[in-house]
Amino acid sequence: MINDPVEHLLMTLYTMYQWGEPAEKSSWKGISHSAVTQAKNPDVEETTYQPRPTVIFSEEKCPFAMPVEINKLPENLFDLLGAYQVKNYNTKGTIFLYEACIQEIGLLFYINAGRVLRMSRSYCINLVREIVLWHQLGHWITHWMPGKDHNRWNRKSYLYNDMSKDVHEALAQVFVQFAIQHIEDDNKRNHFQIIFHYLLHKQQKYYSLYNQLLKHPRFGWNNLLGAITMLRILENPEDVTIEYLLNNLTTN
Repeated sequence: MINDPVEHLLMTLYTMYQWGEPAEKSSWKGISHSAVTQAKNPDVEETTYQPRPTVIFSEEKCPFAMPVEINKLPENLFDLLGAYQVKNYNTKGTIFLYEACIQEIGLLFYINAGRVLRMSRSYCINLVREIVLWHQLGHWITHWMPGKDHNRWNRKSYLYNDMSKDVHEALAQVFVQFAIQHIEDDNKRNHFQIIFHYLLHKQQKYYSLYNQLLKHPRFGWNNLLGAITMLRILENPEDVTIEYLLNNLTTN
């Protein structure tokens, strides 16, 4: 796994499934080059940048009193740990990580389970933070990252509200699982899964709907990305449903 959790998810999507582009295409001597080409050719020196969202670590006070038991956590925990905020659907959004809450939840996991599993306190907090980051990055990917077809989500049908929350949260969780399942180290991958499911305890149903996609008989990452591609070209936001995704799990 690449040390940078954002790079891990974005580059894995790009190298395995051609989603996104690791850097904006730039020109040298009138020829366009991708970041991959530039990496292989030292003569191509045009400046490029990583097309990734801005991530802001907010120091806002945690809005809930830390309970002693996981059962007493708010059922919208993922909303309290981070956010993907879009001012205009035509522009990429910004990721906010609420560090005070992340620290508290990481400590709670450490007290309840982590130290028994011989995980350090800082390690537990870091894993919680990366899961929250991947979840919010999942929102950015579905909204803004160009797919294999080089298109983003159609602005006519991109809408985040109570009616579409199930689709958006399911897809955000899908990309958390994508990141976790593509970690090479078995122990670390298992630790991430333990904490991920710990965070899901008694959460709103939206956050577990990803299972309908990952456990579908036609599931495969290529098939699912193909279904997301088809979903994103829709023009009517009322057509954006979990059922549409399930019905269109076809090869991308």
